[in-house]
Amino acid sequence: MLIAAIFPMVWVVYTMIRANLIIAPASGNDWWYPYPFLDPRISGGYVGVAGYIVGIAAAIVGVAALVVWVGRRRAGSDG
Repeated sequence: MLIAAIFPMVWVVYTMIRANLIIAPASGNDWWYPYPFLDPRISGGYVGVAGYIVGIAAAIVGVAALVVWVGRRRAGSDG
């Protein structure tokens, strides 16, 4: 299940580092975040962003757990 969360975690780390190195195309700001919930200036600082990230990661792991559970249950009923 945790394998399902690896790509999103790596993407978030990459995005948070890259965001402060890019000039926003629309506004010309010295930073650019692809989503407002990742922008610490909008979502309550880095603590707020961490809250969103933890929530999204929990949802991803939860869906992965559900998929694994359904797959195991279906495999067990084939017998």
